[in-house]
Amino acid sequence: MLQKASKDIGLQQHACTIDSNAKKGYIVVIIRAHVRSDIGRKFTDDRLHNMRSHDDIAMSEKLIEKIKKKFGNKYAVKTFFGNITMIETSQLFASAIAVIGATGAGFSNLIFARPSTVVLIVISKEILEYITSQNKNVLSSHIHTGVALKLGMTPRMIIAENLIDEKYYPFEIIINELEKRLS
Repeated sequence: MLQKASKDIGLQQHACTIDSNAKKGYIVVIIRAHVRSDIGRKFTDDRLHNMRSHDDIAMSEKLIEKIKKKFGNKYAVKTFFGNITMIETSQLFASAIAVIGATGAGFSNLIFARPSTVVLIVISKEILEYITSQNKNVLSSHIHTGVALKLGMTPRMIIAENLIDEKYYPFEIIINELEKRLS
């Protein structure tokens, strides 16, 4: 399902059906689908870019399965690849009750979300260690966490051993946080 969607990513726009009157809201899973962006390279050095260049589609599929298994039909899950119009993006994030994903530019769309939105930002231990080795304050250098805080949200940064290996991916922590914060 997501594998095919990721192949369609490019300059094309894909329709995203959003029911802005959804009473329960959506759990939005941000997916970095190994899309190369020269714009993004302006903000990261080569080493950090290489650390983040993995394809997290497979882990996202497993995460979505686990969310659906845990919550059933209580919440609809929407994927965000960043390939929809700005209007569709604003509607999606405005309708979100939770936003989950690996750290990245997709979280800048939190500006459209409500203060009550649950925000779970997954970051690999390797990236976190790199940020701290550059003598950067983790929170000030992690702009998406700061944006969420300034918007009145209470983001959670979940540190994973790595984001590629299924045995280290923090599925259980994400599900537990969702369960705790959505109840």
